[in-house]
Amino acid sequence: MNRFGRTFGSNKNSIRPARTWVMDVARSASTLPDTRIADVGLVTSELVTNAIEHGVGTAVSIAIDCTSRAFTIMVTSGRGQSLPAVSVVEVTSLTGRGLHIAASVADALTFDSGAEFTCVAARFDATLAEHS
Repeated sequence: MNRFGRTFGSNKNSIRPARTWVMDVARSASTLPDTRIADVGLVTSELVTNAIEHGVGTAVSIAIDCTSRAFTIMVTSGRGQSLPAVSVVEVTSLTGRGLHIAASVADALTFDSGAEFTCVAARFDATLAEHS
């Protein structure tokens, strides 16, 4: 297993550098095809945006686990008042779609939290990627 980690500021200027870094790691360390790497970038943007908007603190941490079977992104921030959840959003709503998009694109989306943190993990299966 290859593990990578990096911390970004908890502000909107961090979204693009975080997405670029995660996609660069995916290209160099995984067997995901380009179409799935684009999905990794989309999900990273959504998870980092969610952490910035709903988390607490000055930093958003990203950890990546990469094996021959899967590429997993874990985005951690300070715990906000509400815990993340994939919700049904009204058609007219201007917000609330980020986790729904991430859950639709990733092969699995999981949530973990403690008194001080919230972590959302998105997994992309390399074995499924070969058949895409």
